[in-house]
Amino acid sequence: MENILSISLKASNVSPQGFHDFEKMAKVCHEYMVSFATEVGMPKRIELILAENFDEVVSDILGKSDTASGRFSSARPHGCVVGKNIVKDDSWDHVVIVFNATFWDCTANSNSGNVLLQLGLIAHELAHPYIDRMRFRSGAVKVATTDALELNVRNLSRLIIDEYFADLIADAIVVIATRKPTDAGVTPVHMWDILGTNQIDTLRTYLTDNCAALPNYANEYRANKITFQVMWGEILSGIEQLFTIYIHARAFADATKTEIPIFDSPEIQAVPFVQKYIPKSSMQFLDQLRKYRPPMSLGEWHNMEAVLLPAGEKSFLEIWELLCVPKIPTPPSLLHLVWSYLMRV
Repeated sequence: MENILSISLKASNVSPQGFHDFEKMAKVCHEYMVSFATEVGMPKRIELILAENFDEVVSDILGKSDTASGRFSSARPHGCVVGKNIVKDDSWDHVVIVFNATFWDCTANSNSGNVLLQLGLIAHELAHPYIDRMRFRSGAVKVATTDALELNVRNLSRLIIDEYFADLIADAIVVIATRKPTDAGVTPVHMWDILGTNQIDTLRTYLTDNCAALPNYANEYRANKITFQVMWGEILSGIEQLFTIYIHARAFADATKTEIPIFDSPEIQAVPFVQKYIPKSSMQFLDQLRKYRPPMSLGEWHNMEAVLLPAGEKSFLEIWELLCVPKIPTPPSLLHLVWSYLMRV
């Protein structure tokens, strides 16, 4: 049976109307994605769960116990994870997506801005299975490395690619479903319209407050104040958060098809961390990424990753060098373990 979409509620803080709104949005987004993903198709079975105890439900589905690799945590330095994709089989045909019910609870504001965020969130999460299936079917996922450092920067590069494409797809769905009145008539509503200013402020704050501490971790490790795992974990987490915050802003800005400066804006360029630790290769990687737009054929996807992954790896390795991260030989499993822990997957 093809394209089964099941939707369930595991929350006491969501009203019947709130759950009805969630179902309606989910069905609209799923219908769009089914028509969009014509070459690889969407998973045959997608389960959506609106959960009040978000972290607990995700941990249970992942099978994570308190004594194993740690329970899933949605907490992030600026905000929290509000949706989680969980793949149940090797062919990406069965996916569970858990959403944080806080966004649909009884006290949630029902204004148009909040509805736009809800719709964009569902669309973004439903775009990820399509992206995963494209990578799997294109053969790009088979590109492997036995080097632990390369594995981590490759995973980070793919994370940035995926978030960019998922945001572009989400905005396309929002544009179709919403409109705003103007003097010239009715024009599309973009995610940037309500998130843009906040995203720039969040990026600047993160660069100033959080990233300022990153250069110190290598020195603390050399002084035997912290372990290698702690040093690596803090730097990896900090860089991952930085580029994730940036790529959300970049994607929503690009979706408007107007040139909006972000990393190259005066207020961001003035931040010392950007001047010292963001190399030209990072901007080259991000500029290359912006040349691609979904949908792509399987061949185009494979070629895209062949171009972008080396560029992303070069970018992040140069950041590591600028941060003076020690090149210490480690078991291949160690850095993979650190990555898995940070990503909570």
